[in-house]
Amino acid sequence: MYYYIRFSEQVKKALIDHTMKDPTKECGGFLYGKTWRTENGVMCDIDAIYYEDRKGTHNRFCFDQIYMRNAYKAGWKMEDSSFLGTYHSHAQLPAKLSDIDRDSLIKYFGMGRIMLVYSPKYNRMVAEYVDVDKKTHKVKIITKK
Repeated sequence: MYYYIRFSEQVKKALIDHTMKDPTKECGGFLYGKTWRTENGVMCDIDAIYYEDRKGTHNRFCFDQIYMRNAYKAGWKMEDSSFLGTYHSHAQLPAKLSDIDRDSLIKYFGMGRIMLVYSPKYNRMVAEYVDVDKKTHKVKIITKK
């Protein structure tokens, strides 16, 4: 099985620019687009992101209830896109998903979702997809031409 995320250059740049506003503090946002299954795997096209000017600490970011509600409201206004998952930065740490990251994604957002981490310090992005069986799968991130 394969798992892919596809970004346009514009959306990928917007996500990176958000994390670079204060690269010493973690931040996070929400991913929107379309997901579909094939006989060989899952493809996720990310068409838009939503974020607010919220900062965490040097090693922690929290998606609180108000932020999640605002993101869901913003998502309702997006035609042809649905909520796919979240992203957050690891300001001064490598881009690596922790068990806490995975558990939070499943607990608060459910299965069939993406969690993406970007490290401004290392300029690296990684992601995982949580499938309907609650298993996580590493995702290959590609840019649309």
